[in-house]
Amino acid sequence: MKFYFLFDRQLNVNAELKSIKEHIELSKYDFVTFMAEDIMYEEYYLEDLLTAFKYTDVEFVTKNNDMKIHHYTKRV
Repeated sequence: MKFYFLFDRQLNVNAELKSIKEHIELSKYDFVTFMAEDIMYEEYYLEDLLTAFKYTDVEFVTKNNDMKIHHYTKRV
């Protein structure tokens, strides 16, 4: 029950919750992600992941859980 609450509190995304046990037809979706039941997701977690695709040309996006908002690299 807790997991459904965490999923339902996601803001600004049109998302569909599927069980990992279900067959998922990946071609039906533009984006797919995994959410674990034992992790507390903030309201904008999914929106943050999707926003990364707007500004970068990548096929995979992840988000660290280390409480740092941004990671910077010094120029070499």
